[in-house]
Amino acid sequence: MLHEAALRSGINTILDETAGDEDELVCIREICQETLARMDRVTAEKSLAHRQECNSALAEAVEAGEDAMNGGAIVAFSPPKSPQDRLLALVPNAMEKGKSKLSRRPSPSNDSFPAAEMPRWKIIDGNEDPITDLTVIFRGDSVPDGFTKLERSQSGQRADLNKGGRGTFVYLCHCKDQSSGKAPISEIIAIFPERGEFVPSDYEVVRRRGVPANINTGTQGEKIFLCFKRSATSAIVDLVVLFPRKNESLPYG
Repeated sequence: MLHEAALRSGINTILDETAGDEDELVCIREICQETLARMDRVTAEKSLAHRQECNSALAEAVEAGEDAMNGGAIVAFSPPKSPQDRLLALVPNAMEKGKSKLSRRPSPSNDSFPAAEMPRWKIIDGNEDPITDLTVIFRGDSVPDGFTKLERSQSGQRADLNKGGRGTFVYLCHCKDQSSGKAPISEIIAIFPERGEFVPSDYEVVRRRGVPANINTGTQGEKIFLCFKRSATSAIVDLVVLFPRKNESLPYG
């Protein structure tokens, strides 16, 4: 404890200062040494008692586990994965399991919703189909079939997601293929793995050529990944890239 440490420090200081006057200050030195010895004994007794309590608790836990197994109930425990472990398992080796599961998800039919609860993406104008897929391309890549490249920002700036990073050009592409059987995309976020952030549950990582795409590629900065979520009740119908430092602001809607 803090006060014990302070007391020990004070006693040791006294012993150091009286080291050259052992004959005259022998009584003081004996008191100090006896005090330190008593403190050591008390500390040792507390440590022993703590170990005994821990051993007792462990024995009770083992006994309870044996009783449960004898009663026919076997419980298996496994350590939970940390957010970092989850991310390392997904990036950059790809989230194949989540991808295959979501790619087979059928698009909800109109009959699945009551008229009053029809999702907006089902009743909006035909020119506003929901976005069903995202990808990124680097400089020199061709735009994948069925995708549209976001090439310019609101003010006509090059819509490079890696702008200012002195790395390769990175462009976002979206797809509105309603025959893919995929639910519309409803949310888009960015994660920073080196800050301990991980891919949230039910989200997919935006890929380039099947591999999670670091949109900060070619720079000395930290990795950045885009992730998106699908929903049967809401949808994103349009995207725009903005550069606030260029005085660009959100367009209406």
